[in-house]
Amino acid sequence: MSTRKNDCEIGLIGLGTMGRNLAQNIADQGFAVAAKAHGEPCVAYLGPGSAGH
Repeated sequence: MSTRKNDCEIGLIGLGTMGRNLAQNIADQGFAVAAKAHGEPCVAYLGPGSAGH
């Protein structure tokens, strides 16, 4: 998980079943992803090889 906000290439809002898997798959392809779950105050930053599958 990265903490560098400016390095994200893609942003996703909504991390239900489909959104969470999409974010992880995009990160596994080498893209930096900023993801936010609806109703949650925090944003997660995922990079290539992120844990959580």
